[in-house]
Amino acid sequence: MKYFKEMIGILTPKERMQIREGLELQSTPCRRLELFELIDAGAVDDDEAAANYLYGDRSGSAYSHLKARLRTSMIDILFPPYFPQSAGDYYELRSECWRELQIAQFFLAREAFGIARKHLEDARSMAESSGLVSEMLIIEDLCMQHFPLQSTRATRKPSREGINSRTDLLRSRLEAKQQYNKLFQMDLFQNFSAAPLTPGMEMALQAVRERREKTPFPRVQYWYCHLVILFEKMQGNFTEALEVADDLWELTRRHTPRFSRTETLEASLAYAKMAAYNGHWSRAGEVTQQILEEAPAGSWVELNALEIAFLLRFYTGDFAEAEAFQRAGSAHPKNQSSAFHAALWNYYHSYLAFAAGNYPEALGLLAASGELTRHKSKWLIGHKVAEIFNLIALRNFDLVEYKLNAFKQLLKRQKANRIDRGKHIAQVFTRLMRNDYDFEVTRQEFSHNQLIREKSEGQPGWEPFNFEVLQIDRFLEMDEVF
Repeated sequence: MKYFKEMIGILTPKERMQIREGLELQSTPCRRLELFELIDAGAVDDDEAAANYLYGDRSGSAYSHLKARLRTSMIDILFPPYFPQSAGDYYELRSECWRELQIAQFFLAREAFGIARKHLEDARSMAESSGLVSEMLIIEDLCMQHFPLQSTRATRKPSREGINSRTDLLRSRLEAKQQYNKLFQMDLFQNFSAAPLTPGMEMALQAVRERREKTPFPRVQYWYCHLVILFEKMQGNFTEALEVADDLWELTRRHTPRFSRTETLEASLAYAKMAAYNGHWSRAGEVTQQILEEAPAGSWVELNALEIAFLLRFYTGDFAEAEAFQRAGSAHPKNQSSAFHAALWNYYHSYLAFAAGNYPEALGLLAASGELTRHKSKWLIGHKVAEIFNLIALRNFDLVEYKLNAFKQLLKRQKANRIDRGKHIAQVFTRLMRNDYDFEVTRQEFSHNQLIREKSEGQPGWEPFNFEVLQIDRFLEMDEVF
């Protein structure tokens, strides 16, 4: 009874009317509304009187259940839940924690401290179970401000070590996110102007590895794993990257409540990619198919999984399946808000047209993917390479020579060391042109080493999920097609 008297006592007439109207809609006749009216009118002083009025006695559990339902209904009417009760997803749990904090601050502002304390306890339970570091700090701040002398589960005096620990965790997570986003952009575009990986970055990678080992907190581990995967991949350490991707995948399954469905699926995406980088095509395909079955329709995760699925099919020569994924990717709603991704799918489509021998169509699709060339990135190199592929297939050798010279000039103007693969492809084109487009002779000239596809003797190798959709060595095997 104390809870209801305190709560109703601080509500405005408008808020009490809101509760009445909400209770009337819930059921008829409504015992909750009866109890609310009794308390609001001051007709009962305690639980015994209310139970006797409604049930004739207080011995049964009906009255206790009624109080619990009324308490829930009043809160839900004043503060509607963000999500259905099914919950379970990390972001749903986090939003529910925010809701409890909002409720607590509402009652703190009206000095209903008993009610506020209960909701702070609920918020703390959610924050601790889901690993919500920033929310824990907010809760501790509110407790120190409003309950400096009290000690309940929610309002116990936090230790300096506890505050410092959570602050360090929050800082570590934000730093890991920031570094990951920076490295992700560099890896996605491989901008010519971007700083290449240096010995200094190798030291940074080692520091990240060490911090990951010392940080047991799952959500910080999550971002450190993503960061290490990118670091290792960009330095060509594909086996190490796969090992960390496996750790990340296991982390999201071991601590499911602490991660959203999207975060769990993105961990699977990282694993699928690194499995492909290590030549495990079948395993990469299985994981990608799983992602497509679980990903929310129209999400970025779905689009990224479609991209991996398309490329895996294309690399293995399953062009019919690749076309199905390409059509789904090209029609994906996310392309409407991203000119880059819309152009990327035109670029992929052009390779299907090339594989089918529709070279004019392929060139048209490349023209439609011109947005890729605006980024002055690896995709500009890929665009030039794909254009030369088609011109050679059309036997338009005068234009090939012109485009190849322009391609070489483009590469010469770049200072970054991440264009080595493009330089190698230009060398293959040059040798092919000097051999009067004799594919067999050109193949023999490169057959003495693994320069074409694999890394060896410090030479750049082919990588999946990069601009080189059709490997240059496979192109050299297509002379009979032309």
